[in-house]
Amino acid sequence: MTVLPNVTSEVVVVSQCSGAEMGGLDAVVVLNDPPQITGLLIAESKFITLCQTAQIRGNAVDPNGDALSFSFSFSFSVVSGPGPGSLMQGAPAIVGCTAESPECQTFTPSVVGDYLLRVEVGDGLGGVATLTFPIHVSPCDD
Repeated sequence: MTVLPNVTSEVVVVSQCSGAEMGGLDAVVVLNDPPQITGLLIAESKFITLCQTAQIRGNAVDPNGDALSFSFSFSFSVVSGPGPGSLMQGAPAIVGCTAESPECQTFTPSVVGDYLLRVEVGDGLGGVATLTFPIHVSPCDD
């Protein structure tokens, strides 16, 4: 069921009992807003050479104040599934990022081409926000 703004939603629960009374029903309802990705920082640039890395920081907030988890993944435009390259937690060139910062990643390409990176932010209660963005990799400068 989706709860919409300015609309009253009703849920009717019918518990059909038979036999002797045995207990009751305790219903708990939690309304949850999904997190919102508020920004993406890529240092130096989303245009890098094969000799460089892209350091990435995803920024997100949760309207309900829920703790957030970050997940990064990527694909290569020529290869199906995960492409060549790697993601490692942390982005030391970005202020506020440490090796323990899950919202920060360093992307290292292994072949020239276009990559699609994806960040997914979850709030632990089923709310999820995703953002997909390109990283373009050219040959190393000589």
